[in-house]
Amino acid sequence: MFDRIITGLLAFFLFILPGWLGLIDLDYLHLQRTNNTNIAAPKIIRAIEAQDIAALEALMSQTLRDDFEDLSDRIGEMMDAIEGEIISSRWEQRGGSSNISRGDGRRIIQAGVCLYFTTSAGSYDVMIWWETANNFAPEELGIRNIGLGDPNGNVLVIISSPRGMRPHFDN
Repeated sequence: MFDRIITGLLAFFLFILPGWLGLIDLDYLHLQRTNNTNIAAPKIIRAIEAQDIAALEALMSQTLRDDFEDLSDRIGEMMDAIEGEIISSRWEQRGGSSNISRGDGRRIIQAGVCLYFTTSAGSYDVMIWWETANNFAPEELGIRNIGLGDPNGNVLVIISSPRGMRPHFDN
């Protein structure tokens, strides 16, 4: 239903203003719908619950993959730090978000996500900075940094790059 409304509106505006469609970055809009935190958080939770290092690594940005030669080992270290069997999990968008645009049309959307795990041995928080959309460097989509902590605020493992925390535009 929603897609029909959007298609109808686009057709109407295309008829009224034929050059208008060129102002819309459809790929960027598509990323906002298909790569947002509502979709990403459950994937990350499933990877952690399954102890699937490869699945979690696949969700990471190219920056993290480039900056850590031992990324698989670091992810394994993070997963191993979660003691006990996972009993429950939940998530919420937390820690803010960034929606940055440059005058030349380059745009990035990032958001903070917190995952909460309760295990047979305790509870853990996983804080993530997720890149939802990037219309000039799509390889940077995904996890920009990730950290595991306990409820007392102790950081157990962090996988972060100095280039990963904030949206950046090289040149």
